[in-house]
Amino acid sequence: MTTQLKAGAARVCITPPIGTHMPGGFHYRPCEKIADDIFANVLVLNDGEKDVLIISLDVCKPPDDFPFPVYEEIYAKTGIKKENIYMVATHTHSSVSIGEKAFSDSSEPNDDSYKVGVWNGIINAVCEAAQKRQNAKIGVCSRDNKEFLHNRRFEAPDGTAVQNWAHFETLSKCVENGVIDPEILALKITSEDGGEIAFIINYSMHVNAFNRGLEISADYPGVISDILRSVYGDSVVVLFMSAAAGDTNCYDQFFKFPMPDMWKYRHLYVGRSLAGTILGMDAFYEFLDQPDFHSGIDTLKIGERPFRPLDDVIDFTFGPPEKTKEYWWDVYAEQKKLWMEERKGNLEVYDFPVGFLAFGKDLAVVTVASEFFVELGKRIKEGSPFKHTMIWELTNGSYGYIPTMEAFAKGGYETRKLGTNPCMVEEAGDIIVGHAVTRLKEIYEGLK
Repeated sequence: MTTQLKAGAARVCITPPIGTHMPGGFHYRPCEKIADDIFANVLVLNDGEKDVLIISLDVCKPPDDFPFPVYEEIYAKTGIKKENIYMVATHTHSSVSIGEKAFSDSSEPNDDSYKVGVWNGIINAVCEAAQKRQNAKIGVCSRDNKEFLHNRRFEAPDGTAVQNWAHFETLSKCVENGVIDPEILALKITSEDGGEIAFIINYSMHVNAFNRGLEISADYPGVISDILRSVYGDSVVVLFMSAAAGDTNCYDQFFKFPMPDMWKYRHLYVGRSLAGTILGMDAFYEFLDQPDFHSGIDTLKIGERPFRPLDDVIDFTFGPPEKTKEYWWDVYAEQKKLWMEERKGNLEVYDFPVGFLAFGKDLAVVTVASEFFVELGKRIKEGSPFKHTMIWELTNGSYGYIPTMEAFAKGGYETRKLGTNPCMVEEAGDIIVGHAVTRLKEIYEGLK
């Protein structure tokens, strides 16, 4: 059924107080400074029958669950149901987590006031976006940008994987031959008269360009947002959705900045480069004729994998072992010990959410609750019958890395089992890709 799309957007600042724990590493990291504010960016879409809520959070991980009745309050105040809510983390490593497990370290302050304030702010922003709904159009445009994009898994002479942040001398003996996906897929949501309401930006690069220690930052997605809002107006909301970026980043150990301190501003250069490409799309968006609208979240049962011999091998994954022992290998050993003591070797079965949004036969979105390898995302896009397909990772949960089967054979950081993270069976990527492509074809056939 052809429908009139309506859209409303809002955002709220969720910058934490000094001292709040910053994940994105294996150790307790209390923030010491605010480099730039972080936000929850909210978009409500309505097709005349139902509302879909999309929230992009400038945080490291999305909530696995809530200690507060967030979904219930959103439904009570707006009528938006839980099954139509897509909560996405940009995955900035210079930020916080805000779910039930945000304060899991015993050394962290036991204070829920920040989280309560965040969720109240998000609920208010959702209500504001719902109240601002108006007749809208969606435009789609795609361009490539690979200026700073790298696959972070180098190949050593023996065929094993070495991370691209390893010691320079180690990397100099390796080959950079991994897959990347340079596509920036952008959605522009406008009013009927063409005024910009919101942008959704989808790109496959880890959000860890910011590199200034214990400082809070939205990283390069925040730079993109600032630039687009400076051009299109402060009322515009920019939602950044990390595509399949589990094994990509912007690191280049062989690139020398012209000035010594320029690496401290790497997130600015990355964000400006990507924003420039997005601004170059301005006259080329293809606006969809009021499309049929689909939204749904499937739950896949996927098992946990056991520890493997490779998980205990101390190698050059992170560089010379003698230089990385304390930060990496001691942590792995301690995490395995805790896992064995608490779990007694028992493996879990996870309820893994895979979401689907479709706007006619031109645009589809697949969401996954993990750090998804770029090769897997490309396989979904290549198998999709839709003209454009987005992958949103770290949506509605965080179940660790999902590598390819080939990656498991080469080892590396992402393939190792860490006791505190969900680590799914090695074929999890193939299971998710197969299900996603099948469902996309079913949805496509059911749309007009």
